[in-house]
Amino acid sequence: MLKKSLFIVLLLSLVFGQKRDPRSVALAGATTTIADGIYAVGYNPALIAFQIDKPFMMQIGGVDLGLGNNYLSIARLNWLSGDTLDNEEKSLILNRLQNSGGLTFDMNGQVALPAINFGSGNMAITSNLMYFSSYAIPAGMARLILEGNANNPNIDMTFNYELMAVNETAFSFAIPFDSYAVGISLKSLQGLLYMGIDPD
Repeated sequence: MLKKSLFIVLLLSLVFGQKRDPRSVALAGATTTIADGIYAVGYNPALIAFQIDKPFMMQIGGVDLGLGNNYLSIARLNWLSGDTLDNEEKSLILNRLQNSGGLTFDMNGQVALPAINFGSGNMAITSNLMYFSSYAIPAGMARLILEGNANNPNIDMTFNYELMAVNETAFSFAIPFDSYAVGISLKSLQGLLYMGIDPD
């Protein structure tokens, strides 16, 4: 269990650990070549070497929140909207939810610690509190809603829930060359809390 939790924290810190500015949100994270200063730490720390116009950058504070799921979308909600669902449509919904482990919601948040996120020259120091949570509504809940329990005496109603928070501190630096730069970030992760529901 501890190894699994550590792996999840490391994986989520790589996936969601980037500091996002409005440009990265507008470009859906495609800012590998245009990130600035402290915002380059999670995407491409080599860009810190090219901060000629911005020799010093400090973030006073900031909050970054995200929410995602594995099933619902605008197109799927438009497909589901209507008066009634026939048996074939119900089966399609239930099979998709069954194969994907239920309806899963992933939430993440990041709070920049005040005045500890700054970049100067070709170096940057960043420190953030990061929050990750995931919970799954079982496919059995949708089966109960769509079909009732008359023909389904045994319905799996196991909820899955995990929540964790870590403090991430990183030191990044870049070495410029004639036509390129090399950058690296050294990160320290300090676990703050972990909670979850054990299905057993």
